[in-house]
Amino acid sequence: MKHGAFLFYSFLYKCAMAYLEMWADQEITTPIDEFVAMTLAGFPLAAYFAGDMFESAENFEMAERMYNAIAFENDAHGIKCYGDMLFVGKGVEKDMQSALRMYTKSAGLGDRAAMFVVGEFTKNTNVNLAAYWYGVAHSRGYQHALQRMMQIANK
Repeated sequence: MKHGAFLFYSFLYKCAMAYLEMWADQEITTPIDEFVAMTLAGFPLAAYFAGDMFESAENFEMAERMYNAIAFENDAHGIKCYGDMLFVGKGVEKDMQSALRMYTKSAGLGDRAAMFVVGEFTKNTNVNLAAYWYGVAHSRGYQHALQRMMQIANK
C-alpha cells in the first residue's frame, strides 16, 4: 500500500472511531476498535464479535448497531444474534415478527439454533413447517430438536 493511501485509510479509520465512540458513549479500546474497523470495512464476523463485546459491556444500542450491520450480510450466527436482541428487546424495541424474519434468514443460511427457534415459533400455527425445521436442526446436530420432533409425532 502506498504511503498516501495508508494515510487516507488511517484518517478514515480515526474519523469512524470518533463517530462510533460518540454513539457508544464510551471509549472504544483494543481489541474492539479493530473489530469495529473491520465491521466498517464490511467483514461480518468482525461485526459479530464487536456486537458480542458491546453486549457483554451492556451497551445494547451499540450491540444492536453491530448485529444490524450483519443482518444485511450472509453471516448466519450474527443474524441469529440480531434476532435474539429483537426477540428479547435488548437495545431495540421488542419485535417478534422482525425477530422471526431474522431467525428464518439465519436458519436458511445454516444456523442450527435458528432452525430450532423457527420451529418453536411455528409449532402452534404450522406443525409441518415446525417439523421440517426441527428435522433440519437435528440433522445438523442440534439435540433438543429431536425431543420436539418426538412431541409432534406423539400428538
